[in-house]
Amino acid sequence: MNVLAPEKRLQVLAGLVDGNSESAVSRMTDVNPRTVSRLNCTFGEGAQRLHNRIMRELSCSLLAIDEVWTYVFKKQAR
Repeated sequence: MNVLAPEKRLQVLAGLVDGNSESAVSRMTDVNPRTVSRLNCTFGEGAQRLHNRIMRELSCSLLAIDEVWTYVFKKQAR
């Protein structure tokens, strides 16, 4: 069974965190695209478990929620 070195896993994670696509990370790190996809799921599941374990019994009196507004313009036909 092939196991990806911890340094290579860290490179994949860094590429994904920087906002690169899985295919771009695959090319940058020379890791198989299926492996990048699997690592992406593994990292996400780990982050979710950590979040669920840490965020307990919160009492929030004030929430700051940022909204992203985008507009789509349509050119008028002449």
